[in-house]
Amino acid sequence: MKNYSPTQEWPPKEWQPIFEKYEEHAALYSGDAQVLTDYYTSKPYSPIRNGRFWGRIYGDEISMKLRVPVAADLAATSAGLLFSKPITASIKEASENKAEAVVTEDILYDMLQSTDFHSMLLEAAEYSSALGGVYIKINWDITLSPYPIPSIAQADTAIPEFKFGKLSAVTFWKNVHEDGKTIYRLLERHEPGYIFNSLYKGSETMLGERISLETFTETSGMPEEIATQIDSLLCRYIPNTKPNRLFRGANIGQSDFAGTEDLMDALDNVYSSWMRDINLAKARIIVPEEWLMPTQSGGYFDVEREVYTSLDIDPTSMENVGITMNQFAIRTDEHRQTALELLDRIITHAGYSPQSFGLQIEGRAESGTALNIRERKTFATREKKIGYWKAALEDLLYIMLEVYSIHLGGNVTSFKPVVSFTPAHIDIESLADTINTLDSASATSTYIKVKMLHPEWTEDMIQEEVARIEKKTNSIL
Repeated sequence: MKNYSPTQEWPPKEWQPIFEKYEEHAALYSGDAQVLTDYYTSKPYSPIRNGRFWGRIYGDEISMKLRVPVAADLAATSAGLLFSKPITASIKEASENKAEAVVTEDILYDMLQSTDFHSMLLEAAEYSSALGGVYIKINWDITLSPYPIPSIAQADTAIPEFKFGKLSAVTFWKNVHEDGKTIYRLLERHEPGYIFNSLYKGSETMLGERISLETFTETSGMPEEIATQIDSLLCRYIPNTKPNRLFRGANIGQSDFAGTEDLMDALDNVYSSWMRDINLAKARIIVPEEWLMPTQSGGYFDVEREVYTSLDIDPTSMENVGITMNQFAIRTDEHRQTALELLDRIITHAGYSPQSFGLQIEGRAESGTALNIRERKTFATREKKIGYWKAALEDLLYIMLEVYSIHLGGNVTSFKPVVSFTPAHIDIESLADTINTLDSASATSTYIKVKMLHPEWTEDMIQEEVARIEKKTNSIL
């Protein structure tokens, strides 16, 4: 258990620049105009912050500003590319017909279904895209579920500790009560084999003194120490992508928004200007005051009235006092092209192809092969992120099996699961044509053909299919 001084800054001083960037990215992800305004105007003046579109406020100008939710779109697209379809979790030993492994695989399947694991992964992947990483914890409560319960912890509510690039410990926290300037924080520290809970009374910037967990109903009854009986952390950190170019050596992931904050601000500026042009371009009729129909609050001009007779106007001056139409031009093409260029830069910098967001798609149908070529950048980014998720998920599923066995009375043997992701945008017809072409030219083996058709399969599954095909072929011959 780590002991903190009452004067400990919170977050710790070395993490404050990182948490400030978390705050900015969280504001962008929210897509809320007021949240963005509050963030940029609350910071000390600087050209980066207050020089931005959302940092400049004159009177009620915020009502004229519009937010393009490109940040939320990036996060949702990233999550969808990874987990639009559920992952496949299998036990290698089950394919060898080992009875215990088969039982474990069945329980694992039930576990994922009952905990709604897939939906949780979609949510976690969005947060990871926005803040550069996310934590998944494994909890248990027999009164809530017979299986371990995975939960999400946000990157901006955790202080991680790394050793040789690996997560060695982490402290999560949440504010359980605020009384004026006094803040009560619950700290949940994870170390290999243990979880520690503690409550602190401090301020907005200081952790303060440690007090009893019995102080509040929310923390009453919590054990100060939990022995997990597992020689590993009961959580994993999944980075969005690495390296983090701004905080090199911090071992944390990089947000999909990193480096595009100015571009997103400029896009909002352009879109707001476009809408302002539309508002200014509303047709307005300018007439002499004498032409108005009197009312208690002033007057109005009746555009439906056909004849005006009692008008005291000099006929020689009619040229200058008649109806004047006023309507400004809407610079649609200029705004559209600028907005599209900014969108292209934002999406490309985040590691995706503009086509993945429906941009620059010509009005014609394309084969799966053509789409795959056009979206190669997106697929490359997806594969990179899968590398981080796959290892973490296999660890987490193994931990869930251990927790089920140790703490929930589950009769199961803990085998290490293998996680597979469904390939994105597979065009079976195009793939079949490719395989047939290679086969006709005797340019590929049965193994390669099976692997091309089922890239998500494990090596053992591929070998089994190859053996079945060859056995069938030999029997025909």
